[in-house]
Amino acid sequence: MKPSLPKRSNDTLAGAVRPGARRDELIEIAAAMFAEKGYANTSIQDIAEKLGMLKGSIYYYIDAKEDLLFEVIRSTMIFWHGLVKEIRDSTANTLDRLYTYIHRNIEGSLHARHRTEVFYHDFQALSPERQLVILDMRHEHDTLLRDLIRIAKEEKLIAQHVNVKLVSLGILTMSGSLYRWYNADGDLSARSIADELTRFVLRGLGAVSAEDSHG
Repeated sequence: MKPSLPKRSNDTLAGAVRPGARRDELIEIAAAMFAEKGYANTSIQDIAEKLGMLKGSIYYYIDAKEDLLFEVIRSTMIFWHGLVKEIRDSTANTLDRLYTYIHRNIEGSLHARHRTEVFYHDFQALSPERQLVILDMRHEHDTLLRDLIRIAKEEKLIAQHVNVKLVSLGILTMSGSLYRWYNADGDLSARSIADELTRFVLRGLGAVSAEDSHG
């Protein structure tokens, strides 16, 4: 029987940006501009000009600029929420689930590098209430990694000296910092980076058959 992973409820998926024909484009442009200039240095006027819209039209979608920041960060957390659900529902063995978590975490962070950068640079600009919402969503994601490492250790699939908390923090820190040097037009694709680094992490954990795992 597959070891069970603790379940958490998540009722924080309500959006801050109202629906409309250009909603997704608005969030994407805001993410890119916040990453390039910083949240504090980006105005609603800047975003409107980039979109070819009037500044007043932006307020059809939002009440304040912070709504855009919250949505950019929250949308990233929703991606991780989907990954958490997928892995918790998976019938794969523990090592395969751990591989999937690390690989998808790396690849997802690179594909959403603007949003990842905004999260790490501008999270503190959110109101305390919104910070708590994001931290609650993030907690579910972080807890899953610790659960997977703990279960792998209990099943003797990884080295017994592994410090679960320290290793999980290291994996998350590595994944979250890759945007600093990743170039989408460079020689290495997001997938190839995820392939190599995931195998590197599993070998470092002393994973059983890590050398042969997933190629």
